[in-house]
Amino acid sequence: MLGLIFILSVMVVREQVALLPPRGPTPAQSAASRPLAMRRWQVVKRRLQARFSDKPLELGEVWATRTGRICGVANERKTNTDDMERFYTTSDLKPHMQDDDAYAFMGVWKVCLDDRWVELHAGSEQTGLCASARGRSTLLARTYLCVGWRPE
Repeated sequence: MLGLIFILSVMVVREQVALLPPRGPTPAQSAASRPLAMRRWQVVKRRLQARFSDKPLELGEVWATRTGRICGVANERKTNTDDMERFYTTSDLKPHMQDDDAYAFMGVWKVCLDDRWVELHAGSEQTGLCASARGRSTLLARTYLCVGWRPE
């Protein structure tokens, strides 16, 4: 009986350790990763701009993970609504928004949140209409939707 309790305890501890986020980078690791991450970010930034070609690109926080994936928040401007949305990239540096595949998105996004390796663009991680500067500037947002809203 004690052996079974020991085995179950070890299994629970291993599962909990596996759920912990990875250790952050040292300053030296971050500095070494920065040049490649910036080059990759320039490609992703151009692709985001092309995807939202009708307006200037509005960004929130953007970072690279340990594996080189670029993750962040951008103004998707779907159907003429300014709306900050999360994105991540695939290995070919193609940006994916939550609307592209909502089912797969959240699993990848959790990895993005847990593995911030190199900061590429400072900003807010908040999403929605009030997180967008253009969204907050609309009459409806100023009057009703974003009253009292404050960035993180």
